This record gives sequence, structure tokens and C-alpha cells, in this order.
Amino acid sequence: MNKAGWKIFCIFFSLVIVLGGWHLTSIILNTPALPSPIDAIYITFTNFSTLAGDAWISLYRMLISLALGTIIGYPIGVLLGTSQKLNDLLSPAFYMLYPLPKIVFLPLLLILLGLGDVPKVALVTITVVFQVIVVMRDACLKIDKSHKLALQAIGASKFQMFKYVVLPATLPGLFSSLRISSAIGIAVLFISESVAGSTGLGYFIMNSWALVDYSRMFAGVFVLAIIGIVLFEIFDILEKRLSNW
Repeated sequence: MNKAGWKIFCIFFSLVIVLGGWHLTSIILNTPALPSPIDAIYITFTNFSTLAGDAWISLYRMLISLALGTIIGYPIGVLLGTSQKLNDLLSPAFYMLYPLPKIVFLPLLLILLGLGDVPKVALVTITVVFQVIVVMRDACLKIDKSHKLALQAIGASKFQMFKYVVLPATLPGLFSSLRISSAIGIAVLFISESVAGSTGLGYFIMNSWALVDYSRMFAGVFVLAIIGIVLFEIFDILEKRLSNW
């Protein structure tokens, strides 16, 4: 079996495990609150246009947030990891703010930014920024000093130091942080869409729950899981292309 065939087999096997476990659980519990995956998938297709619209809204909110979080968080994390004085000065602030659930900022963001896309994107971006900063700082701190000294000995510039030492050392950690951030970000986005909004999968799921339409609710959950898979696959492809060493 070639590499592509093996990957397809692994995806199929994982789907069988997840959907089979879901179906078995729905049979054991025997409650309308947990419909079978067959019902949820059927509702997914019968409500395709509505779900596709809400899925796209949630996906582009996530993509914008991940992009902004990376653009803001990566340079800050690198600065902290390469400057001991800056790290000593600012790390205590990050230690206080990083463990704080970012969802607590939602009421403030809604007051300041309204009920549209902006507060939701801002909230997820804040979540991503802190994750990226911490991981990038730690990745820089773990760089072997001998690599830096070797380049300094031959008169390398700061840009060359970044290109040949810092960037290769931090890229794998960046993609790992983005995978973690996407999982956390989807949860944060779900809450923000369900609390304050009329679009997105978070709203679709909670509206279905309010209507006691559990099959429709799980159809939304199913599509939300697909978005998570898509994001993970995007990061896998980018990591293989940009840090294939």
C-alpha cells in the first residue's frame, strides 16, 4: 500500500471508529437527545444550504483569527525568546494573563465592538495570540547557543540569524501551537456565536437545541468537526512544505 492509500485507509478507519462509537452510544442510551450519526448526516444533507452558509461564516472567522494571531503573536514570542531583558520584564504579565480564559473578555468586546464579526474575530485572535507567544518564546529559548555563536563568528547579520537559526527552530512549534489554537479557538468561537449572534455554526447548534431538534443540532456539531479536520489538514500541508526537515 502506497502512502496515499495508507492515509485514505487511516481516515476511513478513524471514521468507522468515531461514527461506530457514536452509533453504539446512541443505541445504549436510547434517548432523543443523542440521535444516531445516520440521522445527523441525513439532516446535514437536507439542510446543506443553511449549514454551508453558517459553516463558511465560522470558517472564515477562524481563518482570519488564526492569521491575525500568528502575525501578532509570532514576532512578540520571538522577541521575548531572543531578548532576556524583555523576557524578564514581560513574562510575569503573560503568566498572569495566559491562564485566564479569554472568553471572559466577550462581554467587554461586545460592548466595545458590537454584535457583528469583529468581536468574535477579536476574541479568537486574543486566544491565538497568547498561545503563539508562549510557544514561540519557549522555542527560541531552547535554541542551542552554539548555532548562534557559529553564525556570529562569521559575521552574520540579525536577518541571517533569524533566517538560518530562529525561523527553522520555531516553525514546527508554530504549527503545533496553531493546531492547539484552532481547537481552543473553535470552542471560543462556538460560545461567542451562540451567546451573541445570528450566524455561524454556534448559533445554528444552539438554535437547534432551543427548538429541541437534536438531529439538526448534531448535524451542526458534525460540520463543526469537519472544520476542525480541515484546519488540521491545512497546517499539516503547510508544515510539510515549509519545514520538511
